[in-house]
Amino acid sequence: MLAALLSGLLYLFLCMPVSADLALESRGMHAKIRLCLRAWWLSMHINKPVGQGLDKKRAGEQAKRIRAKRKMIRSALRCVRWGQTDVHIRMGMGDAAQTAVFAGGLRAGAEALSAAAGNRFPLLVRIEPDFARPCLTVDARCIFSFVPGDIMLAVLHDAVRKNAGGEFRWKSIRLKA
Repeated sequence: MLAALLSGLLYLFLCMPVSADLALESRGMHAKIRLCLRAWWLSMHINKPVGQGLDKKRAGEQAKRIRAKRKMIRSALRCVRWGQTDVHIRMGMGDAAQTAVFAGGLRAGAEALSAAAGNRFPLLVRIEPDFARPCLTVDARCIFSFVPGDIMLAVLHDAVRKNAGGEFRWKSIRLKA
Protein backbone atom coordinates (compact mmCIF):
# COMPACT_ATOMS: atom_id res chain seq x y z
CA MET A 1 0.00 0.00 0.00
CA LEU A 2 2.77 2.43 0.95
CA ALA A 3 4.82 1.52 -2.13
CA ALA A 4 1.82 2.16 -4.40
CA LEU A 5 1.17 5.52 -2.71
CA LEU A 6 4.83 6.56 -3.05
CA SER A 7 5.02 5.48 -6.70
CA GLY A 8 1.78 7.39 -7.38
CA LEU A 9 3.19 10.52 -5.75
CA LEU A 10 6.44 10.16 -7.72
CA TYR A 11 4.47 9.81 -10.97
CA LEU A 12 2.39 12.86 -10.04
CA PHE A 13 5.55 14.87 -9.26
CA LEU A 14 7.12 13.94 -12.60
CA CYS A 15 3.97 14.93 -14.55
CA MET A 16 2.99 18.18 -12.84
CA PRO A 17 3.82 21.34 -14.78
CA VAL A 18 6.06 23.78 -12.95
CA SER A 19 6.02 27.47 -13.80
CA ALA A 20 9.00 29.63 -13.00
CA ASP A 21 9.52 33.37 -12.81
CA LEU A 22 13.18 34.36 -13.11
CA ALA A 23 14.34 37.95 -12.57
CA LEU A 24 17.87 39.35 -12.75
CA GLU A 25 18.67 42.86 -11.58
CA SER A 26 22.05 44.48 -12.11
CA ARG A 27 22.96 47.90 -10.77
CA GLY A 28 26.57 48.55 -11.73
CA MET A 29 28.66 45.84 -10.06
CA HIS A 30 25.85 44.61 -7.78
CA ALA A 31 23.59 41.89 -9.16
CA LYS A 32 20.67 40.04 -7.61
CA ILE A 33 18.69 37.05 -8.87
CA ARG A 34 15.14 36.06 -7.90
CA LEU A 35 13.54 32.74 -8.78
CA CYS A 36 9.99 31.73 -7.98
CA LEU A 37 8.86 28.17 -8.75
CA ARG A 38 5.16 27.28 -8.60
CA ALA A 39 3.37 23.97 -9.04
CA TRP A 40 -0.26 23.67 -7.97
CA TRP A 41 -0.36 24.78 -4.35
CA LEU A 42 3.40 24.64 -3.78
CA SER A 43 5.61 27.68 -4.16
CA MET A 44 9.33 28.21 -3.58
CA HIS A 45 11.17 31.56 -3.66
CA ILE A 46 14.93 32.01 -3.96
CA ASN A 47 16.59 35.43 -3.59
CA LYS A 48 20.37 35.54 -3.92
CA PRO A 49 22.99 38.19 -4.56
CA VAL A 50 25.21 37.15 -7.49
CA GLY A 51 28.97 37.44 -7.60
CA GLN A 52 29.71 37.66 -3.89
CA GLY A 53 32.26 35.20 -2.51
CA LEU A 54 33.21 33.74 -5.89
CA ASP A 55 36.85 34.04 -6.90
CA LYS A 56 38.18 33.70 -10.47
CA LYS A 57 39.56 30.19 -9.95
CA ARG A 58 36.24 28.76 -8.72
CA ALA A 59 34.35 30.63 -11.47
CA GLY A 60 36.65 29.11 -14.11
CA GLU A 61 36.14 25.61 -12.72
CA GLN A 62 32.37 26.12 -12.71
CA ALA A 63 32.47 27.33 -16.33
CA LYS A 64 34.45 24.21 -17.34
CA ARG A 65 31.86 21.94 -15.68
CA ILE A 66 29.00 23.73 -17.44
CA ARG A 67 30.82 23.57 -20.79
CA ALA A 68 31.30 19.81 -20.37
CA LYS A 69 27.54 19.31 -19.82
CA ARG A 70 26.33 21.75 -22.49
CA LYS A 71 24.65 19.09 -24.68
CA MET A 72 22.59 17.83 -21.74
CA ILE A 73 21.72 21.40 -20.77
CA ARG A 74 20.65 22.12 -24.36
CA SER A 75 18.43 19.04 -24.49
CA ALA A 76 16.86 19.98 -21.15
CA LEU A 77 16.20 23.55 -22.32
CA ARG A 78 14.39 22.25 -25.42
CA CYS A 79 11.69 20.80 -23.12
CA VAL A 80 11.00 24.19 -21.55
CA ARG A 81 8.03 26.23 -22.77
CA TRP A 82 9.19 29.83 -22.85
CA GLY A 83 6.89 32.70 -22.02
CA GLN A 84 7.58 36.39 -22.44
CA THR A 85 11.10 37.59 -21.72
CA ASP A 86 11.50 41.28 -20.89
CA VAL A 87 14.88 43.02 -20.81
CA HIS A 88 15.14 46.65 -19.74
CA ILE A 89 18.54 48.33 -20.18
CA ARG A 90 19.32 51.85 -18.99
CA MET A 91 22.71 52.98 -20.18
CA GLY A 92 24.75 56.14 -20.52
CA MET A 93 28.31 56.95 -21.60
CA GLY A 94 28.58 60.50 -20.27
CA ASP A 95 28.61 62.03 -23.77
CA ALA A 96 25.31 62.42 -25.61
CA ALA A 97 26.65 61.46 -29.05
CA GLN A 98 28.43 58.34 -27.81
CA THR A 99 25.38 57.33 -25.79
CA ALA A 100 23.09 57.73 -28.83
CA VAL A 101 25.36 55.68 -31.11
CA PHE A 102 25.86 52.93 -28.50
CA ALA A 103 22.13 52.79 -27.66
CA GLY A 104 21.23 52.56 -31.36
CA GLY A 105 23.71 49.74 -31.94
CA LEU A 106 22.44 47.93 -28.86
CA ARG A 107 18.86 48.34 -30.06
CA ALA A 108 19.73 46.99 -33.53
CA GLY A 109 21.46 43.96 -31.96
CA ALA A 110 18.45 43.34 -29.72
CA GLU A 111 16.06 43.48 -32.69
CA ALA A 112 18.27 41.04 -34.64
CA LEU A 113 18.31 38.68 -31.66
CA SER A 114 14.54 38.95 -31.31
CA ALA A 115 14.05 38.19 -35.02
CA ALA A 116 16.40 35.20 -34.81
CA ALA A 117 14.55 33.84 -31.79
CA GLY A 118 11.19 34.08 -33.57
CA ASN A 119 8.11 32.71 -31.85
CA ARG A 120 10.03 30.05 -29.95
CA PHE A 121 11.52 32.54 -27.50
CA PRO A 122 9.42 35.74 -27.30
CA LEU A 123 11.73 38.62 -26.44
CA LEU A 124 10.95 42.24 -25.63
CA VAL A 125 13.96 44.54 -25.24
CA ARG A 126 13.65 48.13 -24.04
CA ILE A 127 16.72 50.38 -24.16
CA GLU A 128 16.62 53.70 -22.37
CA PRO A 129 19.58 56.04 -22.94
CA ASP A 130 20.72 58.29 -20.10
CA PHE A 131 22.45 61.25 -21.70
CA ALA A 132 23.37 62.98 -18.43
CA ARG A 133 25.73 60.52 -16.74
CA PRO A 134 27.58 57.23 -17.25
CA CYS A 135 25.52 54.30 -15.99
CA LEU A 136 24.50 50.75 -16.81
CA THR A 137 21.43 49.08 -15.34
CA VAL A 138 19.98 45.81 -16.61
CA ASP A 139 16.68 44.32 -15.47
CA ALA A 140 15.63 41.02 -17.05
CA ARG A 141 12.57 38.92 -16.34
CA CYS A 142 11.55 35.62 -17.90
CA ILE A 143 8.54 33.39 -17.31
CA PHE A 144 8.76 29.76 -18.39
CA SER A 145 7.24 26.38 -17.54
CA PHE A 146 8.47 22.81 -17.65
CA VAL A 147 7.56 19.27 -16.62
CA PRO A 148 10.29 17.63 -14.49
CA GLY A 149 9.71 14.20 -16.04
CA ASP A 150 10.15 15.55 -19.58
CA ILE A 151 13.46 17.16 -18.64
CA MET A 152 14.66 13.94 -17.02
CA LEU A 153 13.69 11.95 -20.12
CA ALA A 154 15.41 14.45 -22.44
CA VAL A 155 18.65 14.19 -20.47
CA LEU A 156 18.35 10.39 -20.37
CA HIS A 157 17.66 10.31 -24.12
CA ASP A 158 20.76 12.42 -24.75
CA ALA A 159 22.91 10.21 -22.50
CA VAL A 160 21.71 7.01 -24.22
CA ARG A 161 22.34 8.47 -27.67
CA LYS A 162 25.80 9.69 -26.63
CA ASN A 163 27.04 6.53 -24.87
CA ALA A 164 25.43 3.58 -26.61
CA GLY A 165 24.43 5.07 -29.93
CA GLY A 166 21.03 3.48 -29.35
CA GLU A 167 17.53 4.84 -29.46
CA PHE A 168 15.32 5.77 -26.56
CA ARG A 169 11.64 5.60 -27.50
CA TRP A 170 9.82 7.68 -24.89
CA LYS A 171 9.33 11.31 -25.89
CA SER A 172 7.28 12.39 -22.88
CA ILE A 173 5.72 11.10 -19.68
CA ARG A 174 2.03 10.93 -20.38
CA LEU A 175 -0.39 11.93 -17.65
CA LYS A 176 -3.10 9.27 -17.51
CA ALA A 177 -4.54 10.14 -14.13
